[in-house]
Amino acid sequence: SAALSFETDKARVVEFWNKQRAAMNSLKVEKDFPKAIQLFREALGLNPRHEDSLYYLGQCLAADGDVSGALAQWAELIRINPSSHRAYQQSGNLRAMTARSSADLGAAEAQLEKAHAINPEETGALLVLGEIAVLRGELGIAEQRLAAACRTNPRAVGGFFLRGYLAWKRGDEDSAAQLLTEARQALGKDWQPKGSTSE
Repeated sequence: SAALSFETDKARVVEFWNKQRAAMNSLKVEKDFPKAIQLFREALGLNPRHEDSLYYLGQCLAADGDVSGALAQWAELIRINPSSHRAYQQSGNLRAMTARSSADLGAAEAQLEKAHAINPEETGALLVLGEIAVLRGELGIAEQRLAAACRTNPRAVGGFFLRGYLAWKRGDEDSAAQLLTEARQALGKDWQPKGSTSE
């Protein structure tokens, strides 16, 4: 009986990893979100607490336009691991991108502030917090958040760009020009515009 149980558990683990790897391949290589969603759901049926599967299922659902489904996956990941920086950050990013009200922006801010508190070295949450402050017209707060992101991450292109915009809004053309130059430098010397801009 114990041997049979071991074999059943082993088969379940093998099946889980086969589904999980196939889902990652569908997501990263094939870029087939519906297929990846199905495979991640099958993997989670075998191991419902697998953090990467929950995270990437949320990513796929968001890419496929299912905002509430994506947020539900990241909420489950946060329930399982309350220190999941990436779940808070993705939830905050998606809430900010789909916000329709001040309350929506507040919910995004709350998630992003938790992400930043968990991992202050990672600047993605701080940049979006700066963008939210710009949207709210809180330009002093925006400048503080964006400047902190740029100090921590010299390649924070969006941070330099928005700080240049804020300097221009203040009428400080010299600072605006300097910050826009830094934004261009942060892109790296090999950066080329894409699409029709490059023509």
